[in-house]
Formats: sequence, structure tokens, C-alpha cells
Amino acid sequence: MVKTLGELTKLMTGDAPGLDLVIYGSVLILVIAFAPRGITGILLDLRHRLVSLRRAAPASVGDGHG
Repeated sequence: MVKTLGELTKLMTGDAPGLDLVIYGSVLILVIAFAPRGITGILLDLRHRLVSLRRAAPASVGDGHG
């Protein structure tokens, strides 16, 4: 995942020298500080929340009867 992040920052910044490293380092610091389980942990948490919201939503909302 870290290598993918590095390549993605290179694609986003184009020919700006060093900007990809600044963005890459900033993202790494933020993930280490706020998401110790990493980006995968963030994605798993989001998935869990979405599944919980879908289960909690009433099925009759928007069925046109009423």
C-alpha cells in the first residue's frame, strides 16, 4: 500500500520536483498519527459503518405508498 501511495503522488504532482515527496510524507505522518491500523483499517471501518447504516435504514422508505 505504501508503494502505491508513492506512485499515486508521483502521478498527481507531475513534473513538480519534490512535491510528490512532500505530499507522500504528509500523508504518512497523518496516517501514523490518526490511523494506527493504516489506510486498510480506515477502509474497513468505513465498510463496517456503511453496512450498519444499511441494516438500520427502514426498508419502506421511498416505496411510494403513503
